[in-house]
Amino acid sequence: MNSNLFHNILNVIMALTAVALLPEIQAILPAEIAVAVASGAATLKLIVNVLRDGVTGLAKEQPPVK
Repeated sequence: MNSNLFHNILNVIMALTAVALLPEIQAILPAEIAVAVASGAATLKLIVNVLRDGVTGLAKEQPPVK
C-alpha cells in the first residue's frame, strides 16, 4: 500500500469519526472514543509524513499537480 492510499484511508476514518460526534450518533459511539480515534489517525498521518519526507519535508513546497 502506498502512502497516498494510506493517507486517504486515514482521512476517511477521521471524517467518519467527525460524523460520530453528531448528537444523534453519540448514543452509539461515545464522544471520547471518537476524539481518540480521530487524534490517533491524525498522529499516524504525521508520523508517516515524517518517516517518508523527513521533518523538513513537512514544510517544503509541494510540486505542481500534472
